[in-house]
Amino acid sequence: MGLGSGIEWTESTWNPVTGCDKISPGCKYCYAERMAERLQAMGQSNYRNGFELTLQPRMLELPLTWRKPQTIFVNSMSDMFHNDVPLSFIKEVFDVMRRAHWHRFQVLTKRASRLAALDKDLRRRPRFMEMPPIFSPSKTRGARGYRPMKPFLYSWTAPNVDPERLDGG
Repeated sequence: MGLGSGIEWTESTWNPVTGCDKISPGCKYCYAERMAERLQAMGQSNYRNGFELTLQPRMLELPLTWRKPQTIFVNSMSDMFHNDVPLSFIKEVFDVMRRAHWHRFQVLTKRASRLAALDKDLRRRPRFMEMPPIFSPSKTRGARGYRPMKPFLYSWTAPNVDPERLDGG
């Protein structure tokens, strides 16, 4: 992962954390889990643990080596606000984003409640950072069964979620 991306709405990916676990019905269609299994089978060292949450400290400073300004999707293969990612590590990621000020960072999370709880610790957000909430499935609220989590700059709906099949059917 790194310079260049096949994801149409970003230019590069940066994965200082890999792996996750399912927290909503939308996670049933997780592309990252399938990709992690594939990368593990190919022997990619960052996926030696498959889709088990793994910190990748050697990847921390990668954006600092990219001189050309670009849009970077942070943790395309994980969720930085997973409960098992230590606050100290999240702060290191934010520090790199602040130092790599010529880039625009996209940070997505399904764990808006943890992000909100850490907000006071992360007050100095990087200037060029987008933190949209991912819409979470809900049968009781919102259009087409989605309810927005705490919004920051804009919202984003995960493309791997089939809104007609949120009941698992």
